[in-house]
Amino acid sequence: MNHESLTKGTVSHVNAASQSGFIETEVTAKDVLFLPNAVRGHVPELGEEVTFEMVETRNGPRAAKLSRT
Repeated sequence: MNHESLTKGTVSHVNAASQSGFIETEVTAKDVLFLPNAVRGHVPELGEEVTFEMVETRNGPRAAKLSRT
């Protein structure tokens, strides 16, 4: 994997029931959505720093290949 294409951010919201949430990053004005299929390992906790690949969708940015920093 090309680590230069990874984006860093901080988890700003987590829904434990659905294992999804949002990541705050300086790259976008909107927080980036993550879904369970993007999580590698554990579901990140609120305030945790993570790295991910940013994917643009018609509904806005989405995280892929999400992992701890």
